[in-house]
Order: sequence, then structure tokens, then C-alpha cells
Amino acid sequence: MSAEFDKVNRQLRDNLKDIENSVHQIQRQANADAKKNTINQVNQLFADCERNLQQMESISNKHPELGLQFRGPIRKGNQDLARLRKDVSNAKSANISRGGDVFASPDDLEEWSNDQRGRLVAGTNRLNKASDKLEATYAIGLETEEIGRSTLETLAGQRGQLEDASRGLDDIDANMSKSRRILTQMYVKVLSNKIVLGILIILELITIAILVYFRFFYSSSSS
Repeated sequence: MSAEFDKVNRQLRDNLKDIENSVHQIQRQANADAKKNTINQVNQLFADCERNLQQMESISNKHPELGLQFRGPIRKGNQDLARLRKDVSNAKSANISRGGDVFASPDDLEEWSNDQRGRLVAGTNRLNKASDKLEATYAIGLETEEIGRSTLETLAGQRGQLEDASRGLDDIDANMSKSRRILTQMYVKVLSNKIVLGILIILELITIAILVYFRFFYSSSSS
């Protein structure tokens, strides 16, 4: 896991731990000013946690190959942050129900309401961004599937072409074998004809020699 991601994650865990401790202080504190200061500190810690989570998201986007490792801490951070927001809200409600003066003036109440509204909007924006990322990932998955299907179809077509070429080569090889047999037969016939022609020439020469012998030598000796 990235060292930068680990550092921000530790900061987030420390801030969440401080918020958890502050929740117990809000529940115990009786002084309105002290409660207000603690709540202001908690609001600042919430802002720090939001910033930490945004930094972790940014690091995760820079390292998509480690996205699966980063998703767990980011998801846990969001869950813990949402739980602590609920705990702080419950602590404030408990103080109000007991007559505690959490908000010193209507302006403080309005400020707190606006802050909560802003945090709700920020959380909604994060969810929208996560949904957009999921949709983009789904679209990439569909595109990859389409490319894979097209590649398989291309490979299937090439396989058919190779099989046709292989059958064509088999036919060519068969024709060449047949041609070799025909040439061999022609060579044997030519050789046989030469042998026969040679025998005929020899016989003719013998015949001519016999005729010459009887014509000139045999007749002379008889005389």
C-alpha cells in the first residue's frame, strides 16, 4: 500500500478517535460555553476527516492498480464518520432534552444547521462521484466485453481461413504426388523405348553384317 495513503489514513483514524472522545465530553459537560467550544472543535475535526477522505480518494485514483486495497480503508472511514456524526447529533439532542443550552443564541443554531446541511451536501456529492465512477467502470467493462467478443469473432474467421488454406495445401500436395507418378511413368516409357530402339538398331546392324558377309565374302570363297 502507498506510504502517502497510509499517512493520510493514520491522520483520519486519529481525527476520528478525537471526535469519539469529544462525544463523551459533550455528554458530560454542563457549561454551555464549554459545550460550544467542544462542538466547534468537533466540527473542525469533521472538516479534517472530510479532507482526509478526499485525499485518500485522490491517491486511489492516481493508483488504480491498488484500488482494491484502498477501497477498504476509504469505505471504513466513511462508515465511521457517518456513525460519529450520528453520535454527535444524539449527544446534542440529549443535552437539549435535559435542558442543556448547547446553542447560546439562534445564530449559533442557524450556523450549526447550515454546517450540517453543507456536510450532507458534501456527503451526497461523494456518493454521486462514487456512482459516476461505478457507471464509468461498468461502461468500460461493457466496452471490454465487446472488444473481446469482436476479437473472438476475428480469430474464428482467421481460423476458418487457415483451415481452408490447409485443405488447399493438401490438394496441392495430392496433385504434386499425382504429377510425380505420371512423370515417373513417362520416364519409364521413354527409357523402355530407348532400350527397344537400341535393340532394333543392334539387330539391324547384325542383319546388315550378315548380308555383307554372304554378299561378298561367302560368294568369293565359293568361287
